[in-house]
Amino acid sequence: MSRILTMHKRLFLGFGIILLLTAGVLCLYHLGFRVAVHGFEKLIFGEMNLTRLAGEINGFALQCRDAEENFLVRNEKKALDIFAGNMISLKGTLSKVENIGRELENEEIIARAAAIREGVEAYETAFQDVSTRWPRRGWNYSSGLQGQCRENASKVEEALGSSAQAEAAVLLLRMRTSEKDYLLRGDEEYVEKTYAGMDELLGFIRDQGFGEASMPGMGQSLAETNTTDIAQDLSEADITDIEEALGAYRTVFDALVAEDKIIKEVTRKMRAAFAKVGLETTLLVVAANKLGISL
Repeated sequence: MSRILTMHKRLFLGFGIILLLTAGVLCLYHLGFRVAVHGFEKLIFGEMNLTRLAGEINGFALQCRDAEENFLVRNEKKALDIFAGNMISLKGTLSKVENIGRELENEEIIARAAAIREGVEAYETAFQDVSTRWPRRGWNYSSGLQGQCRENASKVEEALGSSAQAEAAVLLLRMRTSEKDYLLRGDEEYVEKTYAGMDELLGFIRDQGFGEASMPGMGQSLAETNTTDIAQDLSEADITDIEEALGAYRTVFDALVAEDKIIKEVTRKMRAAFAKVGLETTLLVVAANKLGISL
């Protein structure tokens, strides 16, 4: 009898252990299933959110580009505020991407987000630099360094006087034409021509001294003009004034050309940074799509 009871106990104990083990396995399976489902949900929502956020980044970047053009091409002051506002929104969206990358512990997404931020910051810095330099350069012939060139050229013309020799007037006009061609086209060829014009005019003044002849009077030809009637219109002081005016003109033109070179280089960097933002955002979408494939 006691042996039968002992066997029953052993059987019950065995069944109890089996039940406990089964319950443990079921609990572990349920827990693992929930963890897996949660992981899948994170990947799915991560992919969807990253794709949406990448689209928003592109949208804000394009609005920044539009504002940039409105300021640099059309001189719209309000475009600066529009650029700044879209840049803030872009950075805020990018922060969300960075958070998702850290939550998923995905190195590729983290790397793409870092590359986008690098491009965004480079683009913003370059635009701020260019937007400061353009007003300094001058939007037109009446502002900035352009305006100063015009003012100094007028001083040269005033120093020459109304009775200056025709050749000097032609040399001054040629110099100014080269300057305006440069401002219009930005070609280095016209920089050299402008400097050559300055040197030619200065050389003519120093060689001729305006002491041999002056312009003939109204209705009077050179053939009708007696050398005894020709006045020495420009004194040594006048020539000094012309040299100083030309020197001031050259200084301003030097500054204008130097500013243009900096603007050109900064603009190149700005375009490269904007292109990088677009490329890295596209690669971010590719990385996000990999999350779905990995399921």
